[in-house]
Amino acid sequence: MRRVIIPFILSLLSVSAGATVAIDWVTIGNPGNPARSPANSMDGSGGTPGGSVAYTYQMSRNEITISQYVEFLNATASIDDRFGLYDEGINHSGGGGGIARKQLAERYEYSVIGNGKIPVTFVSIYDAARFCNWLHNGQKTGDAGMQSVEIGAYSLGGVTMPAPGSGISPPLIPKRVGATVWIPSEDEWSKAAYFDPTQFGGSGGYWLHANRSNSVPGNSFTQPGGVNFFDGNYAQDENGLLGRLTDVGAYGEASRSYYGMNDMAGNVAEWVGIDGSRSLRGGHWAYVLGGGSGHLISSWGGPLQYGDYQLIGFRVAGAPSPVMVVVLDNGTEVTDGGSLPIFLSEQPTRRITIRNPGLDALRGVTTAIQGPMASDFEIVTGLPETIESGSEAQMELRFNPSAGGLRAASMVLQSAAPVTQQLTIQLQGKIPTESEKWRLMNFGSIANSGAGSDSSDPDGDDQVNMVEFAFGTDPNRPTEGQAEIVKNGSVLEYRYWRSKSAASELTFVREFAASPSGPWQQTGGTAETIISDDGVRQRVLVTTPASSAIERRFVRLRVTRR
Repeated sequence: MRRVIIPFILSLLSVSAGATVAIDWVTIGNPGNPARSPANSMDGSGGTPGGSVAYTYQMSRNEITISQYVEFLNATASIDDRFGLYDEGINHSGGGGGIARKQLAERYEYSVIGNGKIPVTFVSIYDAARFCNWLHNGQKTGDAGMQSVEIGAYSLGGVTMPAPGSGISPPLIPKRVGATVWIPSEDEWSKAAYFDPTQFGGSGGYWLHANRSNSVPGNSFTQPGGVNFFDGNYAQDENGLLGRLTDVGAYGEASRSYYGMNDMAGNVAEWVGIDGSRSLRGGHWAYVLGGGSGHLISSWGGPLQYGDYQLIGFRVAGAPSPVMVVVLDNGTEVTDGGSLPIFLSEQPTRRITIRNPGLDALRGVTTAIQGPMASDFEIVTGLPETIESGSEAQMELRFNPSAGGLRAASMVLQSAAPVTQQLTIQLQGKIPTESEKWRLMNFGSIANSGAGSDSSDPDGDDQVNMVEFAFGTDPNRPTEGQAEIVKNGSVLEYRYWRSKSAASELTFVREFAASPSGPWQQTGGTAETIISDDGVRQRVLVTTPASSAIERRFVRLRVTRR
């Protein structure tokens, strides 16, 4: 059973940094390789079509292990396992070890059962995606670790696996631009498992099994090319025990694929294609190989869809090339075609960070601002030509508007080697109006919406924001006494405060009536005088003849936008 523990004060808790999860990456080269067909299948069957990948990528040599998943849990699910990353089944995973969870006063603690080298199981495809997000985001811990699992390589939005029998089909989750670690696609997995570029005179071909063989392998631990699968008898592990998971890579180099991948024909079935098929690939310790396919293909649906099963694990794919990621000061990533927050002449300078979480250096980095209004945006501090793997660089932009209104341009970031990458970021800027300056000062944004809208009254003093702007008062603190009316002999005197900056955008109309219900009118003979001016606000005096025929007199100030 999966549980959620919400401590009383989350912000005070943290988890000490554990060991960094190291992935044994294998580069899968030969970009643009052909897809599997009868003509390039080593056994002539054609097998399952697919396996063509147009780019170089990397994949973990091994399935993700118990030890690696424990580090992930302690970093992300110690305070609150709200996404159910731990399943009780893991504590006896495959009979060869597992993960124990201990409840402490205000957190969970996870530990390895056994040597930690067997693959983790009882994981759903969304658990695997959150593991990828955690790696993509730098393996954060504590509160930051818990938050880092939701958006990174994937934007998950809180999705978890539905209950069995619910009839709910979980959504496909596309890989985000700039992802550095992800769940392999069908083609990526198949290429790493079966493709061999040395076959068919160097044009490449596909083995039937993922151990460079077209014959059903044995499952003896000591047999060259052996695989941990069920052939009518369970395989023996390195300790002579039957029917259980084995340490990753335990069957040795003779059981690897051409690219050097371990256990793709046995041990556990693996999740692939979160953005497409959401299926399982590879053999596992209780699976019978053969039948002319040599690999397990389980379509989405049925009991295996939920992943809480001791036959299912995963491995990860990654980007060998450098990756250019644009990050704002608040940590938000801006993807290709995205926009920076609007520049204002009041806040003309902005810093952005360019990160390279890839496994190679970005070289030949250039930056250019393009478009008819490009001269309104200046690169004050540019980027270095090289951004090393795992490092970052900052650049500074300045907005120098040549005219009013909305100004726009495009900033193009590009690297030349080892692969060409290009990101186009949209720039916008404007000279704010007086009311936009006022909103920016009081609400941190120029938008006429939310707490900063003209009609909002955030301080609850019955004066909406447009009136507060008109009077020059603080919209976040209740204020009174901005206007008064007195009778001075035969004259009515109405005094009010007016913001000088608001006068350019608002009209101030004084109206009089004998009753609060009206009719209201601008009385003839009214005179207006500015009696004080402190440079920010003016004290205005309005006089109008008092009528002896009217016992009572009411006045109101109507403020409207021009």
